[in-house]
Amino acid sequence: MYRRDNLEVLREMNSETVDLIYLDPPWNKNDTFVGSQGKGVQKIKEWFIEIQKRGEFPDKDFEVIFKDGPSFKDIWRDSDVNQEWHSEIDERVPSLIPYLSGIKGHTEHGGYFYLIFMMIRLMELKRILKPTGSIYLHCDPTMSHYLKLLMDIIFGDKNFQNEIVWNYKGTTNSPHRFARKHDVLLLFTKGTKHLFFADSVRVPYENSDKFIQDKTGRWYKKWSKGKNYYPAQLFQDGKWVLKGKYQYDVWNDIPSMSTSHGKEYLGYPTQKPLKLLERIIKASSKKGDLVLDPFCGCATTCVAAENLGRKWVGIDESELSYYMNYYRLRTWDPLLQEGKAPPAIFLIDKKDDFPVREFASHDEKEEYDQRRITRKDVEGIRQKRKKKMPLKKEDEAALRELLYHDQGGLCAGCDYPKNKHDFHLDHIKPKSKDGVHDETNRQLLCGSCNLIKGDRTMEDLWKRLVELKRITKATFPILRAKFERSQSFFNKGDTEGI
Repeated sequence: MYRRDNLEVLREMNSETVDLIYLDPPWNKNDTFVGSQGKGVQKIKEWFIEIQKRGEFPDKDFEVIFKDGPSFKDIWRDSDVNQEWHSEIDERVPSLIPYLSGIKGHTEHGGYFYLIFMMIRLMELKRILKPTGSIYLHCDPTMSHYLKLLMDIIFGDKNFQNEIVWNYKGTTNSPHRFARKHDVLLLFTKGTKHLFFADSVRVPYENSDKFIQDKTGRWYKKWSKGKNYYPAQLFQDGKWVLKGKYQYDVWNDIPSMSTSHGKEYLGYPTQKPLKLLERIIKASSKKGDLVLDPFCGCATTCVAAENLGRKWVGIDESELSYYMNYYRLRTWDPLLQEGKAPPAIFLIDKKDDFPVREFASHDEKEEYDQRRITRKDVEGIRQKRKKKMPLKKEDEAALRELLYHDQGGLCAGCDYPKNKHDFHLDHIKPKSKDGVHDETNRQLLCGSCNLIKGDRTMEDLWKRLVELKRITKATFPILRAKFERSQSFFNKGDTEGI
């Protein structure tokens, strides 16, 4: 179990090594979720204070760690996006850039930045998934339609298998719309030859009391026109037993944790029931397979995997989550199999203890190394700009890379994302108007904006874009302020991005 930003860990995992991935990431709810400070959390805190007296975790202050209870932020800003991600997305899955351009301005509450955060992680999750593997992304209608398209691009629409609706009961109602009482699980596979064990997740037949037995003991049901219907069954312990029907893609037989505070409830916000994860793990993996949860929260996936004899890896950045996971898996979780010893858990929170990635091919290693080389080249250009040193002609590629980073993959004119090769290296102040041929006077414009601007100023470009309805009047001052901040930044020679 890793306590770290999951992207750092995923980048160091070997390709095609994971059999099943389940992730329940933030949902872009524009809110901060705070869990219960009830008996469950207090009990965990007291357990840690007790084992600390026996010499474990001597340097930890559990009163401080548990003070505010379990919580996480689900609010998204541009500061949540690393500028290097735009370039990496453009290089690895260039078709994602037109997708970002299409949805920009149409998502609420920082959805654009949220989707970039998800893109870079889903790209890594696809890389580490085995060719026979499956991935379940747990979300809700807030972003499910955007995430479905995103996964269509990354995993391929032909590898989409199901949109599972998890329907649960609750008391929330609204006089203005139907009650919102379901989550969505998007099931994609790495390829067409994926593992799926439909028999392992059969559910009881409805009205099974209407089945009767024939002379041999087999169950059947009288059908229309005098025919008999024999359901799926097996001979077990000297008698015929109904196997049940195949599970549909609407699941309404598993209550949510908000309405079912049983033994497993920890007071963790967004905690999911073990039955939900057990169904997923049974359906898409076999004993001994490796299950990964990169947003493992309070370890429901890890507990379910342990209970079903799978190997597992959990990742979460929260310190409190880290210790709640430890407690849950080391104290004979009530729902672990009886008589089974708690698993040996390795808690890893130092980067030096991360796995060292072994590359499957020369091309894979080259791609991995190229990110570091590009980062070094970009930083070199940044330092030259800071010192106002002249750039050589061969520095131009790195300058374009730097500008792509600093502009966040967006056109300096219309503020829409484009693929790197669609940008033109423009003079901010035209040379015809005494603009210098200096790197601090350069920016990236998309082909359309570059053509409209010509030898005009940026002010002229934005006015023309408003006339063409490419941007709104309300956007005009926002773009001007953004541009002025970037120019102020370069005049100061700061070394951070715009």
